Amino acid sequence: MNERTVTATRGGVRRTIALSDRKAVIQDRSYELNLTHSDPFSVCFLMNGSVFNVYCIRVMRLPSGEADAEVLINGSYIKYRISDHRADLLKSMLKTLPGNTGIVEIKAPMPGLVSRIECAPGSSVEPGTAILILEAMKMENDIRASFHGTLREVRVRQGQNVEKDEVLAVVEISSSVASGPEP
Repeated sequence: MNERTVTATRGGVRRTIALSDRKAVIQDRSYELNLTHSDPFSVCFLMNGSVFNVYCIRVMRLPSGEADAEVLINGSYIKYRISDHRADLLKSMLKTLPGNTGIVEIKAPMPGLVSRIECAPGSSVEPGTAILILEAMKMENDIRASFHGTLREVRVRQGQNVEKDEVLAVVEISSSVASGPEP
């Protein structure tokens, strides 16, 4: 059974949602799901006797690791700020960064395989710049910069397995930390 937990924010209200193949848990309340249709942009499911048709209009990744998602749910337009454990971890790490300049180690948010190095040492980075791709649980995860600076060092190589919290790269920050707006 595949399970994923995300936090969805709408109108300043945050809700934790745990989804699996047959169940959704929203703020500790459990709902049975019956998936009837799924493709990359839409999903249709039956939840506790009600049909939900969800169509994704747009998803925009933010430098903080979160995403703004625009969806139609049974024809009603709704915009959510979505974050998962990786975005929450990144936001907590950003709070400990120095104000204007400094050296920052970018660490692996989870164990995985370095599938690609996207940036070379000496490259300028800005919020959203992909530094490398970390493959974990059959998914590719972009490890991105969340600030302006210069990539000083890449401490891993393509094809290398890494552990959670292992240092992947070192960046010298050149201006204020840009972690995106708070939801």
